[in-house]
Amino acid sequence: MEAPLVSIIIITYNHKEYISQSVDSLLIQQTNFPFEIILGEDESNDGTREICIEYAHKYPDKIRLFLRSRKDCIYINGNPTGIYNFKECLMTARGKYIAICEGDDYWIEPLKLQKQVDFLEMNPDYNICFHNAIVKYANKKKPDVLFSNLEWNKLEKNKRIYTIDDLISEESLIPTASILFRNRAPIALPEWFDRFMNSDMVLFILVCGKGKIWYFDECWSIYRKHKGGVSNLIVGNFKHIMRLRMFYQMMKYFRGDHRESFTKVIRQHFNSLIDLTGLSLQEHYGIFTLFPVHYLKKWLSSYLISQVPGK
Repeated sequence: MEAPLVSIIIITYNHKEYISQSVDSLLIQQTNFPFEIILGEDESNDGTREICIEYAHKYPDKIRLFLRSRKDCIYINGNPTGIYNFKECLMTARGKYIAICEGDDYWIEPLKLQKQVDFLEMNPDYNICFHNAIVKYANKKKPDVLFSNLEWNKLEKNKRIYTIDDLISEESLIPTASILFRNRAPIALPEWFDRFMNSDMVLFILVCGKGKIWYFDECWSIYRKHKGGVSNLIVGNFKHIMRLRMFYQMMKYFRGDHRESFTKVIRQHFNSLIDLTGLSLQEHYGIFTLFPVHYLKKWLSSYLISQVPGK
């Protein structure tokens, strides 16, 4: 197999309804450079694995298939995740650039890779480029919507240049299937990388570093929302505790860099917590030292709630 300029990572688990459309959308990319598809199948039980094997046999010059075992699956809060599969695929990427497309998403622009690679090749001060996406709801009860129009989205209509501080926010700035980033092979992932369900948010911050981010205000991919999606598991208090821990860990990792941005987002998630259960003593202490007045108010509010009969 010719050395690829781009490695496309696609992880999949129980995506029988979607995986063919996803892989096909990668195979039809029109490029003047070679690319590889790293397909990580997480031992599905719905026939997805068999479909992936068929594709790998049909396109041996394009697809490198990795068949994972559920015994290696990493669980968070009792829920299985695809983090092990994702991390292992990242480690085997050979391309100068890495793109991602999860098995339930797909691309709709055959020149997507070419346009993104051309930009990064001509702009060495940028580490990431991404684009808009169409959010498609599988139950069809909600109409399609632009990712940039989601109510929580922080994308600015006329803004094209972003930085790491823009990534340090309550919600993801980047649709995962839209990103292309430089592969600083091997990617240095910290030992705590696999503790958080939002591993893509962590990865994007790590690979951005001191480089800039370019945004294409065009829709070149579909972000599919369905009941089997991982985002459905990250809700309520669990979501805020998970994100709070994630950003708190990254703030320590960056050793003072971007402290203002990390402190802001930690405060936002902390203020959204209904109560403080689920935090470790170290996290309680760390948050208290960051903003003691807010911590004491939240602690008092949590205590009073716990005293209400029936709680």
